[in-house]
Amino acid sequence: MWARNINSFGADKLNRSRFFRILNIQELTLSKVSPRAIAGRPRKLPFRWPPRNPQQACNLPPSSGVLRTGIPADAMKSVLLPLLVFLAPLRAAELDPARIPATAKWQLHADLDAMRASGTGKTLFALLEAEHGKQLRAFKRMFSLHPLNDLRDITLYGDGKADHAVALIHGTFNRAHIEDVVGAAEGHETRSHGGVTVHRWKDKGVDQHAAFANPDLLVFSRQAHLLQEALDVLAAKAPAGADPFLQADGGRPLISASARLAEIELPEDQARLVRMVRTLRLAAHEHEGRFLLRMDAETADATDADRLRRMLDGVLAFAEASDPKLDGLDLQARLESNPDRPAMSGRISLPVAEWIALMGKAAAEKQSP
Repeated sequence: MWARNINSFGADKLNRSRFFRILNIQELTLSKVSPRAIAGRPRKLPFRWPPRNPQQACNLPPSSGVLRTGIPADAMKSVLLPLLVFLAPLRAAELDPARIPATAKWQLHADLDAMRASGTGKTLFALLEAEHGKQLRAFKRMFSLHPLNDLRDITLYGDGKADHAVALIHGTFNRAHIEDVVGAAEGHETRSHGGVTVHRWKDKGVDQHAAFANPDLLVFSRQAHLLQEALDVLAAKAPAGADPFLQADGGRPLISASARLAEIELPEDQARLVRMVRTLRLAAHEHEGRFLLRMDAETADATDADRLRRMLDGVLAFAEASDPKLDGLDLQARLESNPDRPAMSGRISLPVAEWIALMGKAAAEKQSP
């Protein structure tokens, strides 16, 4: 077991263009709501769904050689921010693994209710409102929905194939208004699946599908069969299952992610660090006054588990030496390799107040010339 305090950790700038590119969301402006659209002419919706693959959703650069693990900016930029601005959940607030199909190879979940009650979430939402308030208000005017106020939690998952993903959105919706807007989209048509109305339309020639599984649960997918599978799983109403990893350290993570990387289509030049991991799990909490990021990675053998531990320790050591503006933070890390499973686990944390200040520095640095 290796454990140490870290006084510095890499933080790079939040990147607005990448933020929108990850989700493939076009700029949300009132100009999108043209008089012709209001008159009923087909128009393009101001978003494209889903992310092209789990690598894109997690912001893993195909040839960087390193997983983006920097907590201060990368974790927020690569996972939290893309999730917060769009939509998708299973049940109110907490992730229910029983509601995700067994065919899912990766998933991302953001608990917006928990975020609204946390220092991390309050700061993030304020930063998002300051930076993207105009787009969010335009989204509200178009869809009668404000992503930061009206959504409760978000889940994305996929079957491991490129372009295949499902979004489950739990929140407070004006269903009639949303269906009217979607109904004006190019090539719109409806059909029924299990008594649920499924909407189909085209965005730049690509099929999109959406359905209200119930009044407060909206389901999206580019693939009709994945949306049908999602509706079937939700309709089955399987009992909620407890997940020990998610329940640890106070439970109810602000954000969690998991992937069976060995079963996911990845580029041939994908980093060795990614390929040596068979399954990866991440969870971010606020617990006992600290912001905490936990990870668990299963590997093919004990050698890979220890190698992964040493590689990540090197990443942390490099960050410790490379960013003087973060000196003095009470940033703590604990990395362990378990040869019996085999697996590697890790915990990285710092006081919530320092974490919030760090997010503020990142935002200020982004805005500086």
